[in-house]
Amino acid sequence: SMTGGAGVIESGGIPDARKSDDRYVVIGRATRTGGSVDMIFESTFSPAVSFDLALEGKGNGQVSVSLLNRSTSQYVQVASGSLTNADQTFTANGLNPTTYMNSSGQISARVTVTYAPTSARPNLYLDMARIKVNVPAARKR
Repeated sequence: SMTGGAGVIESGGIPDARKSDDRYVVIGRATRTGGSVDMIFESTFSPAVSFDLALEGKGNGQVSVSLLNRSTSQYVQVASGSLTNADQTFTANGLNPTTYMNSSGQISARVTVTYAPTSARPNLYLDMARIKVNVPAARKR
């Protein structure tokens, strides 16, 4: 699921963020300098060895992706970078499910965009947000 935390979802929705297809969720600014949007990912794989996060988008400014640490209740930045006019992918691999996944397989993420107050295109065009869960390899007989 996706909610506009301190940001405004201008257009698009969850289905638009499921795959890289140039169908965008457009996240606008709630303040002069930025905005954020919260997402919940759900996995049916438990226990997982690790998981990888990938976010693809374009726009103007800086983007950071944070995950909720379940033991401290604080958001921890796991990926960040500069947005450009072309789609880019921001990734964090080998993340620990014990730290970030609750008992029902939910991972809470926050995507934050910051830019200069004078920015002419104050939006994040989010093309894809994905979690890939790495499950234990099957034991050889």
